[in-house]
Amino acid sequence: MRYRWKQQKLKTVAKSQRRYYNFNSTRQPAVGNVRYPFFRKITPIVADSITLSAGVSASVLSDLQTENDGNIYTIAEVAATPGFRLIIKFADVSFFNFLRVKAVYDGSTSHAAIAQLYNWIGAVYETKNCIEHNGNYSAVLGEQVINCYENKIQDSAKYINAGAVWLRIDHPMGGNPAHDIHIDYASLY
Repeated sequence: MRYRWKQQKLKTVAKSQRRYYNFNSTRQPAVGNVRYPFFRKITPIVADSITLSAGVSASVLSDLQTENDGNIYTIAEVAATPGFRLIIKFADVSFFNFLRVKAVYDGSTSHAAIAQLYNWIGAVYETKNCIEHNGNYSAVLGEQVINCYENKIQDSAKYINAGAVWLRIDHPMGGNPAHDIHIDYASLY
Protein backbone atom coordinates (compact mmCIF):
# COMPACT_ATOMS: atom_id res chain seq x y z
CA MET A 1 0.00 0.00 0.00
CA ARG A 2 1.38 3.39 -0.93
CA TYR A 3 0.74 6.56 0.95
CA ARG A 4 0.71 9.83 -0.86
CA TRP A 5 1.50 13.03 0.88
CA LYS A 6 -0.13 16.05 -0.59
CA GLN A 7 0.79 19.62 0.06
CA GLN A 8 -1.92 21.47 1.90
CA LYS A 9 -2.40 25.14 1.32
CA LEU A 10 -2.40 26.94 4.64
CA LYS A 11 -4.56 29.97 5.10
CA THR A 12 -2.91 33.17 6.16
CA VAL A 13 -3.57 34.13 9.75
CA ALA A 14 -3.03 37.57 11.21
CA LYS A 15 0.17 37.86 13.22
CA SER A 16 -1.79 38.55 16.42
CA GLN A 17 -3.66 35.23 16.02
CA ARG A 18 -0.60 33.02 15.44
CA ARG A 19 0.25 30.51 18.17
CA TYR A 20 3.36 28.38 18.45
CA TYR A 21 3.71 25.60 20.92
CA ASN A 22 6.90 24.29 22.44
CA PHE A 23 6.39 20.52 22.53
CA ASN A 24 9.57 20.02 24.55
CA SER A 25 8.06 21.50 27.69
CA THR A 26 4.59 22.11 29.08
CA ARG A 27 2.92 23.20 25.83
CA GLN A 28 3.20 26.89 26.66
CA PRO A 29 3.07 29.28 23.73
CA ALA A 30 6.56 29.97 22.41
CA VAL A 31 7.87 33.00 20.61
CA GLY A 32 9.38 33.22 17.14
CA ASN A 33 9.98 30.40 14.70
CA VAL A 34 9.46 27.01 16.28
CA ARG A 35 10.72 23.72 14.88
CA TYR A 36 8.75 20.60 15.63
CA PRO A 37 11.09 17.63 16.15
CA PHE A 38 8.64 14.93 15.07
CA PHE A 39 11.28 12.86 13.33
CA ARG A 40 14.43 12.88 15.37
CA LYS A 41 17.20 10.31 15.12
CA ILE A 42 17.94 8.85 18.52
CA THR A 43 21.54 7.81 19.05
CA PRO A 44 22.05 4.97 21.53
CA ILE A 45 24.49 5.33 24.42
CA VAL A 46 26.57 2.15 24.47
CA ALA A 47 28.56 0.64 27.33
CA ASP A 48 31.86 2.27 28.24
CA SER A 49 33.21 -0.44 30.58
CA ILE A 50 32.17 -3.62 32.39
CA THR A 51 32.92 -5.29 35.72
CA LEU A 52 32.24 -9.01 36.19
CA SER A 53 32.27 -9.73 39.93
CA ALA A 54 30.67 -13.21 39.89
CA GLY A 55 30.47 -15.79 37.12
CA VAL A 56 32.91 -16.83 34.40
CA SER A 57 33.24 -15.21 30.99
CA ALA A 58 35.72 -15.09 28.12
CA SER A 59 33.72 -12.36 26.36
CA VAL A 60 34.80 -8.74 25.89
CA LEU A 61 33.12 -5.33 26.13
CA SER A 62 32.69 -4.96 22.36
CA ASP A 63 30.35 -7.99 22.39
CA LEU A 64 27.76 -5.78 24.14
CA GLN A 65 28.15 -2.67 22.01
CA THR A 66 26.63 -3.68 18.66
CA GLU A 67 23.20 -5.21 18.23
CA ASN A 68 22.67 -8.27 16.01
CA ASP A 69 26.32 -8.57 15.00
CA GLY A 70 26.71 -12.23 16.01
CA ASN A 71 28.95 -11.36 18.99
CA ILE A 72 27.38 -12.36 22.28
CA TYR A 73 28.59 -11.65 25.82
CA THR A 74 28.20 -15.00 27.62
CA ILE A 75 28.51 -15.57 31.36
CA ALA A 76 28.56 -19.04 32.92
CA GLU A 77 27.06 -19.21 36.39
CA VAL A 78 29.12 -20.37 39.34
CA ALA A 79 27.95 -22.50 42.27
CA ALA A 80 27.78 -19.52 44.63
CA THR A 81 25.49 -16.66 45.56
CA PRO A 82 25.15 -14.65 43.37
CA GLY A 83 25.40 -17.03 40.42
CA PHE A 84 26.71 -14.15 38.27
CA ARG A 85 26.92 -10.38 38.55
CA LEU A 86 27.86 -8.06 35.70
CA ILE A 87 27.93 -4.27 36.02
CA ILE A 88 27.73 -2.44 32.70
CA LYS A 89 28.93 1.16 33.01
CA PHE A 90 27.92 4.03 30.74
CA ALA A 91 29.85 7.31 30.67
CA ASP A 92 29.11 10.90 29.64
CA VAL A 93 25.33 10.50 30.02
CA SER A 94 23.34 13.71 30.46
CA PHE A 95 19.87 12.10 30.27
CA PHE A 96 18.13 9.05 28.82
CA ASN A 97 14.55 7.88 28.33
CA PHE A 98 14.91 4.16 27.63
CA LEU A 99 16.89 1.17 28.84
CA ARG A 100 17.33 -1.61 26.27
CA VAL A 101 18.81 -5.04 26.98
CA LYS A 102 18.80 -7.92 24.49
CA ALA A 103 19.55 -11.09 26.43
CA VAL A 104 18.46 -14.62 27.13
CA TYR A 105 18.92 -16.72 30.24
CA ASP A 106 19.73 -20.33 29.40
CA GLY A 107 19.07 -21.96 32.75
CA SER A 108 15.90 -23.35 34.25
CA THR A 109 12.36 -22.08 34.69
CA SER A 110 12.88 -21.79 38.45
CA HIS A 111 15.79 -19.34 38.01
CA ALA A 112 15.91 -15.88 36.47
CA ALA A 113 18.26 -12.95 36.10
CA ILE A 114 17.39 -9.32 36.70
CA ALA A 115 18.36 -6.03 35.07
CA GLN A 116 18.80 -3.19 37.56
CA LEU A 117 19.80 0.48 37.41
CA TYR A 118 21.74 2.05 40.27
CA ASN A 119 19.87 4.86 42.00
CA TRP A 120 22.61 7.26 43.12
CA ILE A 121 20.26 9.24 45.37
CA GLY A 122 18.92 6.24 47.29
CA ALA A 123 22.19 4.27 46.97
CA VAL A 124 20.33 1.11 45.86
CA TYR A 125 19.87 -0.90 42.68
CA GLU A 126 16.31 -0.73 41.35
CA THR A 127 15.00 -3.69 39.36
CA LYS A 128 13.76 -2.72 35.89
CA ASN A 129 13.21 -6.12 34.30
CA CYS A 130 13.44 -9.87 34.76
CA ILE A 131 15.45 -11.82 32.17
CA GLU A 132 13.69 -15.16 31.98
CA HIS A 133 14.74 -18.61 30.85
CA ASN A 134 14.36 -19.35 27.15
CA GLY A 135 15.34 -22.83 26.00
CA ASN A 136 15.16 -21.81 22.32
CA TYR A 137 18.32 -19.69 22.50
CA SER A 138 20.32 -19.32 19.28
CA ALA A 139 23.29 -17.03 18.63
CA VAL A 140 23.48 -17.83 14.91
CA LEU A 141 23.63 -14.54 13.02
CA GLY A 142 20.30 -13.95 11.26
CA GLU A 143 18.60 -16.66 13.34
CA GLN A 144 19.05 -15.19 16.79
CA VAL A 145 16.45 -16.04 19.38
CA ILE A 146 17.08 -13.49 22.09
CA ASN A 147 14.53 -11.60 24.15
CA CYS A 148 14.47 -7.81 24.01
CA TYR A 149 13.74 -5.99 27.25
CA GLU A 150 12.95 -2.28 26.99
CA ASN A 151 11.98 0.03 29.80
CA LYS A 152 10.73 3.60 29.68
CA ILE A 153 12.58 5.61 32.31
CA GLN A 154 10.47 8.50 33.60
CA ASP A 155 13.18 10.33 35.56
CA SER A 156 16.73 9.44 34.58
CA ALA A 157 18.36 12.08 36.84
CA LYS A 158 18.48 9.77 39.86
CA TYR A 159 20.38 7.15 37.83
CA ILE A 160 23.10 9.56 36.66
CA ASN A 161 26.11 10.62 38.76
CA ALA A 162 28.62 12.92 37.05
CA GLY A 163 27.67 11.35 33.71
CA ALA A 164 27.95 7.75 34.96
CA VAL A 165 25.11 5.21 34.78
CA TRP A 166 25.45 1.66 36.12
CA LEU A 167 23.34 -1.23 34.85
CA ARG A 168 23.63 -4.49 36.79
CA ILE A 169 22.72 -7.88 35.29
CA ASP A 170 22.40 -10.11 38.32
CA HIS A 171 21.50 -13.66 39.31
CA PRO A 172 20.74 -13.10 43.01
CA MET A 173 20.12 -16.79 43.81
CA GLY A 174 22.67 -19.56 44.13
CA GLY A 175 24.13 -20.46 40.77
CA ASN A 176 24.31 -23.66 38.77
CA PRO A 177 27.46 -24.11 36.61
CA ALA A 178 25.29 -25.66 33.85
CA HIS A 179 23.41 -22.34 33.38
CA ASP A 180 24.45 -19.36 31.24
CA ILE A 181 23.27 -15.90 30.30
CA HIS A 182 23.82 -14.55 26.80
CA ILE A 183 23.73 -10.77 26.30
CA ASP A 184 23.74 -9.41 22.75
CA TYR A 185 23.29 -5.71 23.50
CA ALA A 186 22.82 -3.20 26.30
CA SER A 187 22.22 0.50 25.75
CA LEU A 188 20.47 3.64 26.88
CA TYR A 189 18.42 5.92 24.60
